[in-house]
Amino acid sequence: MRRVPWRVVVLALILAVSAGACGNDDPVGPQNHNPVITSLTAFPNVIGRDDSVIVICTSTDPDRDTLVYDWFTDGRLYVKGAPLYDHFLYQTYEPTRVFYPAYVDSPTDTAFVQCNTRDRRGGVSNYRSVRIIVRQ
Repeated sequence: MRRVPWRVVVLALILAVSAGACGNDDPVGPQNHNPVITSLTAFPNVIGRDDSVIVICTSTDPDRDTLVYDWFTDGRLYVKGAPLYDHFLYQTYEPTRVFYPAYVDSPTDTAFVQCNTRDRRGGVSNYRSVRIIVRQ
């Protein structure tokens, strides 16, 4: 049986360790953490056809990054600041948003608003939802 020179073994180990380190762009640098939504509150939570509601998203980022807010709603509400007939508004810097009824067919209907926060470094929170009662 032929012996492998020790220099070849050392070189193979160095190459193997170097190749394993290539999988992470910055293995010792700071890691990004996802933002966390602690609450999503509507005030008031019951509105009439000609009223509006303000929704407040309380969110924090463990890394203290600047957050952006993505707002979504079903077809029963419009988002103030979004183009008419769009029921979403992306990348706003305000943690509050005003919504108003778009279409009310029944005497009482339930609408919802969702919020998502992002930190612009790839961190994303889980969506939170709040229900709003809309009366004719």
